[in-house]
Amino acid sequence: MNNFNLSILSVGRFDDLRKDIKKLIKVISIFCKRNIKYNVVLNIVSPKSIFSSKNLSNIKNLQVKYHTDINDEKLEKLYIENDIYFSSSIEEGFGFVIIDAIKYNCLVVSTRTAGSKDILGIEYPLMANNFRWYSLLEKLYLAIDLLPIKEKINKELLN
Repeated sequence: MNNFNLSILSVGRFDDLRKDIKKLIKVISIFCKRNIKYNVVLNIVSPKSIFSSKNLSNIKNLQVKYHTDINDEKLEKLYIENDIYFSSSIEEGFGFVIIDAIKYNCLVVSTRTAGSKDILGIEYPLMANNFRWYSLLEKLYLAIDLLPIKEKINKELLN
């Protein structure tokens, strides 16, 4: 059986409790353990290397890559190379990273924060209605189904 490659990007100061890194770990680990047909690459971009991967290290179809010292050019390349941008934040002021993800054609899976609602709109199908991990997991599954039309979705968001 051939596996599909899936690249997920998450950007933020993960030493900031508002980014809710524990929820990101839980969602990705459950997804990978239940879905053996995907090889997942999780790209973590954070200015500090505080992220602990002990909960993710024993999952054979998951590769975690850390990016701590990154400039705008490298970040742009990461957006372009990834399929999904994943935000588990419990608070997001302006949501500039969401705008960048859309601009570089990542499908955005996000919690319902002030920034994400303003940018994505309240009807956006990949925005979790609450901050529960299982809501984000459900949206991740839906995002995979929508990957073939991500350009159309992002084009509508940019207009």
